[in-house]
Amino acid sequence: MSFKRLLTGIIGFPIVLAVLVLGNKYTIDILMAVVSIFAIYEYSKCAKKKNINIISWIGYVASLLIALLHILPKELILVIIAVLFPLMIFILFLHVIITEMKISLKDMVYTLFGIAYIVGFLMFFALLYGTESLAWNLTGKIAIWYVIFSAWGTDTIAYLVGKNFGKHKFSKVSPNKTIEGCVGGTLRSSYCRKLTDSIS
Repeated sequence: MSFKRLLTGIIGFPIVLAVLVLGNKYTIDILMAVVSIFAIYEYSKCAKKKNINIISWIGYVASLLIALLHILPKELILVIIAVLFPLMIFILFLHVIITEMKISLKDMVYTLFGIAYIVGFLMFFALLYGTESLAWNLTGKIAIWYVIFSAWGTDTIAYLVGKNFGKHKFSKVSPNKTIEGCVGGTLRSSYCRKLTDSIS
């Protein structure tokens, strides 16, 4: 683990912990919007190494919309999302035309994938946190810890299995990851899912 990554964890974790414990749905919306912006930025940098030009400003605008999730009327959120997605596709096509194909259809597809993968998942994280009532008499503020520890635990197991038993590389994109680590993380995740189902 690099010093930079360790330092980020030492500084960032207490801040995130404080916001999750002491914050409300509005502060979480803002936090997820900020995280999404940074993630889109990193995604754009990684894509450039493969000569892919992410239209990042659209990703930033989509990220900022997370901050409005619990300000907007609840019944309008799905309608707004349903309208925004085709609107984004239209804007991206327009961008391709205006730039005279300097931005290609491939760039457009990667941009859409980044928005769906990054902004979409972080949006649902914020929505879950703001949910007042779930199964087992839980609120979203409590249930969100299951998501965090499930992801953290899966990642930890994958790292330990890969470090001790990993011999087959998983992908050139992330050369330190192994197939053995991936299998270990997946099995751990499957066990948590079965445990949750048995409780319910």
